[in-house]
Amino acid sequence: MSPHCARSTNFYKSATLDTQRARIFDVESNVAKSCGRRSGALKCAFSLRNGLTVDGPIEVGGRAMFEVSRHVPLRSVRCTEMECDLMNPIEVQTPSRRMLVVDDDAQLRELMSDVACAAGYEVTQYENFADIEQKDIHFYDVIVLDMLMPGIDGIEVIRSLAEQNSEARLILVSGLDRRTLETARSLAHSKGLTVHGVLNKPFRINVLDEMLRAIPERQAAQAPHAAKVPKANKVSLDELSVALEQQQILCHYQPQITLKDNAWYGIEALVRWAHPRDGLLYPDAFISFVENSALATPFTLFVLRKAVDDCRKLEKECGFSGQLAINVPTRALSDVRFADQVVGILTEKEFPPDRLTIEITETSIVESQTTLLDILVRLRMRGIQLSIDDFGTGHSSLERLRGSPFNELKIDMVFVRDTERDTTSHAIVDSSIQLGHRLDMVVLAEGVETEAMRDRLVQQGCDVIQGYLVSRPIPVDEMYKVHKSFTD
Repeated sequence: MSPHCARSTNFYKSATLDTQRARIFDVESNVAKSCGRRSGALKCAFSLRNGLTVDGPIEVGGRAMFEVSRHVPLRSVRCTEMECDLMNPIEVQTPSRRMLVVDDDAQLRELMSDVACAAGYEVTQYENFADIEQKDIHFYDVIVLDMLMPGIDGIEVIRSLAEQNSEARLILVSGLDRRTLETARSLAHSKGLTVHGVLNKPFRINVLDEMLRAIPERQAAQAPHAAKVPKANKVSLDELSVALEQQQILCHYQPQITLKDNAWYGIEALVRWAHPRDGLLYPDAFISFVENSALATPFTLFVLRKAVDDCRKLEKECGFSGQLAINVPTRALSDVRFADQVVGILTEKEFPPDRLTIEITETSIVESQTTLLDILVRLRMRGIQLSIDDFGTGHSSLERLRGSPFNELKIDMVFVRDTERDTTSHAIVDSSIQLGHRLDMVVLAEGVETEAMRDRLVQQGCDVIQGYLVSRPIPVDEMYKVHKSFTD
């Protein structure tokens, strides 16, 4: 194991350039590195602790972009006759998150660790995943994984991480072709892991830097850094029944914003369990159990009542009049009485049906087609909006999509997050938006965390976004401030 801690000092801010001998001197460490001019190899100090080989020209009085020997670019440099200053020195942050780097290439491990330290990570390095104690896996917020290593390969590591219920965000690195890497990403996603991004060798330093900085610090706050009890063992049918009776189930809400005019579109209700023993539980701790139990329908209707009541509260406090979206599990859609039950609640609470959006996963379309269509058509006849959730992750055919009465298409975050740097994800998002519009559907992208993601979606013609760029999921009592920021 090789711990790698961020330094308190910045990456070098200036250096002197001897134009006659083409040598760069690191002012802080006073170490001279020989280099070539216009062509050949240039050596300079990328950080105070490490010198890295760089290829590229030196342009006196202009700007130059240098690339290290592994084709990872340095920041832009402005050169005068005697000085060479970084245009965009990387700001070193105090470590607030923990990252694990697993790669058999020592030089690349060092490079990625330097970038991560500057981005505010405490980094640990391993040459081989087999050397890591399994109990330590839950210690990390981010795991950078080389897919091609001697001994245990990346797929075996993914399998092991899934078996241990790892909550770390993965960054997959390899010289494999992009399509193979994307398949590995899909495999990890299907096993319940979160893949934050993929990097094809050779890659650029700024891409890794931006990828790491885009991970919200909430990741560190939420991860318990301790081995988790398997989720299925945490709940029982009796506990859930008591939770409903005692009003322990509550909702947090995440805003949805239109891209055309940056206006409030709606909110999605995301369930939480205020457990008397374990504290606030997130859906991954109990929702799969709910969806496969006899409580699927009662639970969904309870959430609907709760969410409608909260919407009424928002209406009085801040004039909220947008959409309310709730998720409905497949099992609830197998009961032909479900449509009447939903309409009954809306009528009782005098909530306009056209303000309710029911989100149904794409997988549900495949699993319960006949009964599902019966329910969906009846819901749409009452004016309720229908959304295909996690679009692109299921296996529905275009024929099934054409024959379903949906009027909103929600693109899964797994594609949205990587659309900036992955041509395959970009093509999927772009095609999904075009398909949705041709079918007269509102297109919503979830998991939008950066302005770059938002700008790309604007260019692609997406209608609505949802994600941490706008707001994290918050209790209804905190929604007033967020709503006010978009309506003032």
